Amino acid sequence: MFSAVSTTRQAAGASEAEALAAGLSSACLLLAISAVAGIALALLMGRHRPTKQRLIGAAAAAAATSHTIPTELPHIPTPRGNPLQSDGDT
Repeated sequence: MFSAVSTTRQAAGASEAEALAAGLSSACLLLAISAVAGIALALLMGRHRPTKQRLIGAAAAAAATSHTIPTELPHIPTPRGNPLQSDGDT
């Protein structure tokens, strides 16, 4: 935003100081607008009241942590001389 405004102003014939001031003021204005929008969003979300939890929602949440899809682990061959694997002559 800053560089786009200052480059446009310099191309239009403004001095470097005027272009710098215009770029900084537009960047500050954009920052202030986004801050106000964030505050407004926070106020709106603060007023939001969730609906009462239903039994089906609690059941789905409980099942999500305990139910998994069974899969087979792939066979990964181990290299010879692995110190964690016994050779059978112990």
